[in-house]
Amino acid sequence: MLINKFIKAHRFTEHPFSKVAAEKEDLLDMYFVEPRYFSEALGDANHPKSYVVFGPRGGGKSAVRSMIERYCDSESEVQDIGGRVLSITYDDFTALRLGQINTITLSDHINEILKRGVSKLAVCLVERGIIGEHMPLESRGLLRWYIDEYMSDLSRIELDSIIKSLESRNDKMKALLSNAMEMYNVLISVLKLERVEPKTPTDTPRQKRDAISSIHIMETFTKLASTFEYEAVYVLVDKVDETDSTGGNSYKAARLVSPMLTNIRLLEIDRGAFKFFLWENVKSHFGEELRTDRITMKPTEWSDADLQRMFLRRIAAYSLKKASVESLFEASIQNKIIKLLVSLSFKSPRDLNRIMESIFAEAAVDATPDDLKINWSSIKQGINRFSTDRVYDLYTQEVVNRILRLEKEIFTISDVAATFKVTGGKDLGEDIPDKTATNKARNIVEKWKGKGLISQVESGFQIDKTGRRRPVNQYGILDPRVIYLIDPVKYLESIE
Repeated sequence: MLINKFIKAHRFTEHPFSKVAAEKEDLLDMYFVEPRYFSEALGDANHPKSYVVFGPRGGGKSAVRSMIERYCDSESEVQDIGGRVLSITYDDFTALRLGQINTITLSDHINEILKRGVSKLAVCLVERGIIGEHMPLESRGLLRWYIDEYMSDLSRIELDSIIKSLESRNDKMKALLSNAMEMYNVLISVLKLERVEPKTPTDTPRQKRDAISSIHIMETFTKLASTFEYEAVYVLVDKVDETDSTGGNSYKAARLVSPMLTNIRLLEIDRGAFKFFLWENVKSHFGEELRTDRITMKPTEWSDADLQRMFLRRIAAYSLKKASVESLFEASIQNKIIKLLVSLSFKSPRDLNRIMESIFAEAAVDATPDDLKINWSSIKQGINRFSTDRVYDLYTQEVVNRILRLEKEIFTISDVAATFKVTGGKDLGEDIPDKTATNKARNIVEKWKGKGLISQVESGFQIDKTGRRRPVNQYGILDPRVIYLIDPVKYLESIE
């Protein structure tokens, strides 16, 4: 059966697991489950505070960012978050000198942020009907300066990127923004600012501004927004590791975000807050530069219960509540399938989707009009394919295949030496290598640790040829997908 026919037969409006980017999820607010730290990250508009979320790729950082953005943009949520918030999503860095990443300054970042922020403020004012004489008199001149400064010379690529981030459900605004090259002129006209004399907050040209003057420009903007009844301005920084230059390189991603993340004056700006959503590997490249005493920094925290609820809500959202675990899976599977999927997702909402996408692909092939329910065979094939692809992508095929040869979830240096026939010279007894062999095997283990594939666990003991118990370090595999591939039957049986 074709996958689209399979999806439709199960009464879904579209494939519920094919999208893995939160910003492309139209139904996110229908199935999103707030992690424990969400309220703290969202904060109080009356007392805005900067916040940093660290997490793995696929760990739901962008989903949290997207939901914070939705809260800020929703008029119905104003009271719940302490007042109106102007959110600025900063997740496109293509206009920066990414080929010379160490030369990117705080001023460069603030310029890019204000291009988006000024555009969004202007558009929001039009949507709210705050134009012309409805504006505070002094604010009109300052608004005109910001629009002239940050919107009059945008490139076509920059305009397209900004307009994409300003997608509005309001038909009037969609028509207003349909022509990117006319955006500046249209906004000046609609806001009735043609004859307004700009009130400049600085005489320093943009290209000569240092960090202090740039922060002043940013803070003046947050104060301007407050005159239009915005309690706070949130800058949501995301996807710093997803550019062509920083992808997969945590050091470069750290250098890109460093001018913002390490400037406490910026992070404590009046009426503003910076919310960062960063790859966890980035953190290791900072030392005392990160002011954890002043800025809250948390790892992503999704409990198994969170992921289970998200999974069930997602099925309901994409089927208008017509599909369920009972309608999707054979009866013998229903009591353990969610726990199995959550376990193999390794705390990642994205990987949970990918597992189900793989299972759906296999189930569609096996399905018939008379038998649509997903069986164990399809589940196992889908999990096998997903697990193999995922761990190869994370750790490389060579490393995974070597560790699978151990056939153990918990192992020692001696196990590694024996499995890969690492030899030295001196015989210390059966399965106990000498110092040279031990060092060679330890180098292998350290490489696995460096990839985040294993960690040291509780020490164990080995018996040498004299009968003495020798303490030995033990190591355990962290990734459940690798554990599954070692012994799929045992893993499935372990899920209660």
